[in-house]
Amino acid sequence: MRLNKVYASAGFWYRLIKIHQWRRQPTRIYPAKPKIGIRAVKPNEIWHVDMTIIRLH
Repeated sequence: MRLNKVYASAGFWYRLIKIHQWRRQPTRIYPAKPKIGIRAVKPNEIWHVDMTIIRLH
C-alpha cells in the first residue's frame, strides 16, 4: 500500500489480519516477577535499612 500498488480500505486489512492471525511479536518480553520475596528462617538473619530523606521547607 505504501508503494501505491494496492488500494484497499482499512476494514479489509483488519479482516485479513483477523482471518490469517497476522500479529506482530511484542518488542520485548519481560522476565516473570518473583512471587516470593526474601524469607528469614530465624530472627536477625536478614536486616534491612531504609534511608529515606524528607526535606521540610
